Amino acid sequence: VTGAEGFGKDKLFHMLDGLQEGTRPIMVQARQEFAHRYGEDALQPWNMPFKMKGSIVKQMDPYFPFSMAVERYVRSYAAMGITYSGATMNLDLLDRPKKYSNGFCHWPRVAWLKPDGTWQPSTTNFTSLADPTAVGSGLTALNTLMHEAGHAAHFANIKQPSPLFGQERAPTSVAYAENQSMFLDSLVGDADWRAKYAKDKSGNVIPFEILEEEITATHPFTAVFQLRAMLAVSYFEKALYELPEEEMTKENIM
Repeated sequence: VTGAEGFGKDKLFHMLDGLQEGTRPIMVQARQEFAHRYGEDALQPWNMPFKMKGSIVKQMDPYFPFSMAVERYVRSYAAMGITYSGATMNLDLLDRPKKYSNGFCHWPRVAWLKPDGTWQPSTTNFTSLADPTAVGSGLTALNTLMHEAGHAAHFANIKQPSPLFGQERAPTSVAYAENQSMFLDSLVGDADWRAKYAKDKSGNVIPFEILEEEITATHPFTAVFQLRAMLAVSYFEKALYELPEEEMTKENIM
């Protein structure tokens, strides 16, 4: 934290405590509403994603074909004027056994301005975990593409006289690195974006009724549940790293 963000653990958790305490009443209310809609069993973590999305994923699937994911990402970026300054990009989009189970982006060669003023373009590798045979795979692939390609575009355009600035580790702030990529993947959920890009293979635009149903099903819950899930990781890691070594047992960790 100190190396990447410029402040220590105490300040970090002072900020996170405020966020955690401020969102707790919203989370409690959202869980009550969720249980009221879908039953108490829906609050089990393995049931929540299915109950929240339900049949809407299947209804949306024809408008997010996997075969169009790359084209829609490229067209969206081009329309916003996002370029890669001569970078080489290697995309690994399909899930397979033993593949790392999260999308990521990294740079075997970073972008920077050399001492003689010449430009060194980046080389970027990024992945997603799409299964073209699964319902919803096109939307999953597109979300991951928009996010990881955002990282790739960000660091492809760092024009500084040192390679230190063109990569995701310190001194780069994690929050700074995620800002652009999370904005870009959020476009896939935007109704205006969907009205322009979310079409089936015959060119029919996704009906407003499907968008409305998804918003009604997910809007009261998604933001606070995702936020609390991310907070849980930070508080778990804090508790784990502060645990005395003699108390580091499977029972205590679980």
